[in-house]
Amino acid sequence: MQDLSFEMTKLLSLPNNIGKLTSLNLPGSCLDELPESITNLTNREVLKAFGSGFQQLPDNFDSLRGLKELELRGNCDLLTLPDSFTELTQLRMLSVPGSDSFIRPDGYAEFILDLEKYGCVYEESDM
Repeated sequence: MQDLSFEMTKLLSLPNNIGKLTSLNLPGSCLDELPESITNLTNREVLKAFGSGFQQLPDNFDSLRGLKELELRGNCDLLTLPDSFTELTQLRMLSVPGSDSFIRPDGYAEFILDLEKYGCVYEESDM
């Protein structure tokens, strides 16, 4: 299986072993966390989890270095990103929450400038 989508579902959790996916779509889900095992799926290129309910990303989220698209906008409960987030240098589309309470890791501003130099589309939005 290459792609899996749980768009606008009442999904409360993901199984620890969800296979070797390149694309995972979770927009509008009721997840309160992403399982740590999601970081084992290093082939992942797309993760769409906008408008979901999770509060944090796994600490070793940087192991998803092949990510090209990451949508986290609209996750009002997501208050910060792991420090290792700035290792995701292959991103070409990134959206994050835009709220004032959202805390960016050290070096985040420089990270975004570097991404934008290489054509990354960046967005901050609570919608």
